[in-house]
Amino acid sequence: MNYTWIIILVMMVVGNLIINIFESYLSVIVVNAAILVGGYFLLRRDPRVDLRSSMLFLVGLSVINVLADFGIMSSMMANVACVALLIWSMAGGGRSR
Repeated sequence: MNYTWIIILVMMVVGNLIINIFESYLSVIVVNAAILVGGYFLLRRDPRVDLRSSMLFLVGLSVINVLADFGIMSSMMANVACVALLIWSMAGGGRSR
């Protein structure tokens, strides 16, 4: 794991802490959008990362997070969706050719 993904992971953890502190629907959307934008700019600078597949992975995680925070998806279903997204990503889903 390179430093770009470590920084994105830290951004996601801090973002979830902010969401839990403020607990409003607006904060969920704003924080997840900020994580996506920040992740895009970090991934764009790294030449070793496939930007398309990485952004699809981040968008998938953000959508799962928003659905779980809004109560549309249960926490168990969100965990299953995260595992499915991880397996899809490891199997080569979204890689540009």
